[in-house]
Amino acid sequence: DLANKLLSLASIDDLLRSATVAIKESPAWGFLVRRLVVNTVLTNVECALKDERLMKQVLTTLTSLWRRFRAHLKVELAVLVDDVLLRLLKASSGVQVPAPMQMLVMTELSTWLDSFQMPEIFLNFDLDRTVLQEFSVYEHLCSTVCTIAEGEAPRFIGRHARADVDSWTSQRQVQALGFMSQIMRGMMDISGHAHAMRASTRIKRMSQLGAGGWEQDSGLEDGLERMRIMNDLAANAPYNKSKQPEGTEDTMDDMSTDAAAVEMSADAAAAAAAAADSPPVASASRNGSTSRSSFAARQAAQQESRELLNEGLRLGREKSIKKAIQFLQAKGFLNDTPRDTATFLRMYNKHFSKVEIGDFLGSGDGEYWDAVRLYFCSVISFRGMDILQALRHFLTSPLFRCPGEAQKIDRLISTFSRCFWNDNHGTKACPYSGVDTIYILCFAVIMLNTDLHKASVGKTKKKVKKMTRDEFTKNLRGVDPSFDLKMLESIYASIQKEQIQMPTGGPSEGEVGADGGGDDEGSEAAFKASVNRAVCNVQELLRSVSLYRHTFLRLGIDTLVSVDMAAAMFRTVWWMVHATINSLLEKPRIKTEMAIQCLGIVQNAISTAIFIGAQQERMAFAAQLLRLINRAKGARAARGDAGEASGD
Repeated sequence: DLANKLLSLASIDDLLRSATVAIKESPAWGFLVRRLVVNTVLTNVECALKDERLMKQVLTTLTSLWRRFRAHLKVELAVLVDDVLLRLLKASSGVQVPAPMQMLVMTELSTWLDSFQMPEIFLNFDLDRTVLQEFSVYEHLCSTVCTIAEGEAPRFIGRHARADVDSWTSQRQVQALGFMSQIMRGMMDISGHAHAMRASTRIKRMSQLGAGGWEQDSGLEDGLERMRIMNDLAANAPYNKSKQPEGTEDTMDDMSTDAAAVEMSADAAAAAAAAADSPPVASASRNGSTSRSSFAARQAAQQESRELLNEGLRLGREKSIKKAIQFLQAKGFLNDTPRDTATFLRMYNKHFSKVEIGDFLGSGDGEYWDAVRLYFCSVISFRGMDILQALRHFLTSPLFRCPGEAQKIDRLISTFSRCFWNDNHGTKACPYSGVDTIYILCFAVIMLNTDLHKASVGKTKKKVKKMTRDEFTKNLRGVDPSFDLKMLESIYASIQKEQIQMPTGGPSEGEVGADGGGDDEGSEAAFKASVNRAVCNVQELLRSVSLYRHTFLRLGIDTLVSVDMAAAMFRTVWWMVHATINSLLEKPRIKTEMAIQCLGIVQNAISTAIFIGAQQERMAFAAQLLRLINRAKGARAARGDAGEASGD
């Protein structure tokens, strides 16, 4: 089994690496990669936690997806990194996840953060606060690495020796500092290049002609693509702009330069078009005039978009989900379609109460509301499950709580019946004659669950008569030929033994997190269970968004690096880096290799601050540089004194 997995993943990776330019740019191939390859990688995460070789192959395949198909995988990559890979990095080293696996994850992620690709991560995930509000990948990744670099000991160690856990923590700490050093070195390259563009007209022109002035990565061997039609970001709905249904015309927001950058000349546009073997296209605004939105303008527009979204989420928490959706639709943030409404609920379900989500889904009649419920529920896979397994899976979903009102239950069970039929009709799991038959059986099961497990009532706690097995089977015998006595008795016994327990109604039930919890012996198992739940939730979420194409901005094609961009990236993470270095300097002893890495981080941070004109940040890191120098002098003096005392 393991050999088959390794061979299959290696074959997929080879196919991804050998993809031609036409395949990488094809929307059809992009859709197949989203639906098939990403799901395959997710399915193997659980097994990869048990075998280092499989984990390495999973990570290698993810890197191939990033390098060659990231233009099609904006949401998928954001969710994979934030919900899966960072969860593995945050786990207790050696206790919940083997230390070598965590180091593999960090090593692989470090290949994504060169000077060319780091701005793309920031632009597409951290600056885009519309669809990807939850996934600030650049910020979260830097925060996780800084936390590891501080070298905090885990809260529990299970059956492992403290010396082993300390050794694993130290190894991760050294690697995390190397990762931080790479990030800050890349930051210096970006800011230095942007500063040079601002200072030299010649460098500006070379940058515009040469893919942003950076060496092209393996995903851009074909050279410059043709210029795309540019739209004014502020004049369009943010949510609508961030995604388009597959197969429709898609326009790209331009974020090419700040106020200091120059317009691409007509000759340069012609050269870019010739390189892509397509006619030149000028950027145009709504009034027909050519223009290019600056990074600062886009940042301001995204800030406005974020404020709209936050206001909508606040309305949802304080008033109702319906009010929130109506507000966002009125402001143009959200399309007034069943698919977009259902997708919004799935993307932002953590912000709302499960009870409120269930009430919202159960309310409303008519085609529109039926479609909302169907889009929301159809991404839950019931394939291969029998009716009772599927109903348990549906009613215990962590996304919503089935409402108590009979009419709302009726609507949700009707939707479930349709989804179960679509997934299983014609198989052994679904011997029923139609959707109505499934609906009748499901409603009977819910009534049985309530009846068998209802609490005693009254002050005397008098026992309430409960439905017997014969009564249950008698009610359903003859409704459908598939309702045989053995099946009905099996359902009764299962419900009697194990109640269908609905989730609680609060927002986002807490899982056993990556940091662990519970007793020492169960921590590893609890962590793996939390990873499995996260993977299942990710798979369901990605099914709901896979039909959309999300605009992915590429450096040198859709945008050029600018001082404004470099400043925004630096100000997002500088305080984390500064706090980490401070934490290490507070310790009485620090390893030589770690001190050298800290020195490199501080030097690159100072250079970046100079390039972008960040005076306060420059002074803060300069103070740390002085502390490092003083510690080095103190250590040298101490070694000298020790040598004299020993006669050396």
